[in-house]
Amino acid sequence: MQFIKQSLFITSLFAVTNSFACINGPNRVLSTGTTLYIDHEGHVPYGHEFWLNDPQTELRKLDSLYQVEPSPDFLNQKGIVYIIAKDYQKAIDLYLKIEKENPNQYSTASNLGTAYELIGDNKNALKWIERALELNPNSHEKSEWIHVNILKYKLGQFDLTSKNLINTDFGTEDFPKTNLSKQDLEQLLTQMYFQLNERRSFVAPKDEIVAQLLFDYGNGLLLNDKYAEAKEVYEHAIKYGFESPLIHKRIELASVEKSPETSFQALISNYWDTILISVISTFGFVFVLNKKNKKNRNKKSL
Repeated sequence: MQFIKQSLFITSLFAVTNSFACINGPNRVLSTGTTLYIDHEGHVPYGHEFWLNDPQTELRKLDSLYQVEPSPDFLNQKGIVYIIAKDYQKAIDLYLKIEKENPNQYSTASNLGTAYELIGDNKNALKWIERALELNPNSHEKSEWIHVNILKYKLGQFDLTSKNLINTDFGTEDFPKTNLSKQDLEQLLTQMYFQLNERRSFVAPKDEIVAQLLFDYGNGLLLNDKYAEAKEVYEHAIKYGFESPLIHKRIELASVEKSPETSFQALISNYWDTILISVISTFGFVFVLNKKNKKNRNKKSL
């Protein structure tokens, strides 16, 4: 779902103890003109701020639109309203009907996975999320593989570790470490942000999955020189129940403002190849220019 991020102070209005997946719809605004939610701007995943104050009215409006134009999009949006209103079984029944009448739609599969997970049926949740991933592997910033790993953990297929959830870890030293390239790290952070922002919309502290993901996301932010955001994310991880002496050491490191010298060293370290090419290009340009000027002066002397 594509949406415009806006800067707001945000408090999740709907939180349940079950871990949540991802809502799919045409956009963050219903066809009725009602805003579903607004997101906070920045790198910290606070979750959606839901604005759907009167679900029953929206359901009636969507039914009216469907009577005029029987589009599955209106039914899909009804399912989203059911999910936000915590009427998960109605959402499941509706999406199964949509799937029967209009099979192999990505949003139907994804929202079925979400609704099943919210009622605690993780087996069916995994089935439909994997189906959604097959139908559209590029959805949600290509992040649904993390959702699949989360469901596999909930089904007892492996332990709760960084490598099992996000296919990597950031070491046990005081400062996080990674073998990922800068580009791969940034892509992973984008994917983790999406999954955390969705999940935090429905999961209140404490939750071990969100806690682990927040800790790892904070590690990535710290490696990406986003110190203030990393510190805040670490603090959210603790609220969700993450317990380890390591997180407190990393909070201390994230609390230290980097000096200009350190920032310059990081710049050189991260972009040495680009800087080297620029320096060589500059020297080459100066050399050619001087040679041309010297040639012109020799012509004039003749």
